[in-house]
Amino acid sequence: MKRRFFSLRWQLQLINILLITIPILILGSVMYYASQKAIYAFIRKELTNQALLVKKHIETGMKISQKKLSSDLRIAREKFYAAGTPRLDHQTLITMNVTNQKTQKERAIMLPVMKIGDTSLMNSAEIVDEIQQLVGGTVTIFQIFPQGALRVSTNVLQAD
Repeated sequence: MKRRFFSLRWQLQLINILLITIPILILGSVMYYASQKAIYAFIRKELTNQALLVKKHIETGMKISQKKLSSDLRIAREKFYAAGTPRLDHQTLITMNVTNQKTQKERAIMLPVMKIGDTSLMNSAEIVDEIQQLVGGTVTIFQIFPQGALRVSTNVLQAD
């Protein structure tokens, strides 16, 4: 009698194994891809919700900051003009070395002194310090001239 490579028993067991394994592999693959799709959809939804929450927090923070800024500017304006009406004293000219903030080139200019009443604002921190005490932060008064704006009074601290 010839010996078969696989006996009938082994052939039946192999068929049973294939009949069980193939559907399990197919079902497992289908479930894996369905689960993956569901997980990605869930993550996308949650990330969208988180992004919307962050956006709302930022918008709320911006609204609160804008209200505070508007209030602070109103207080600063009232305090500034309470000291008197600002004016340029064209009789008193000063020479200043100014630096162009874009090009970093320095040059000398002559400007009339900005005053409130008889008090020069040039390098005077009295008004800016009073405003700072009321609203916090830092305060700067600029004098506009044809080539730009010059900081004449501030309480901004610099390293030097």
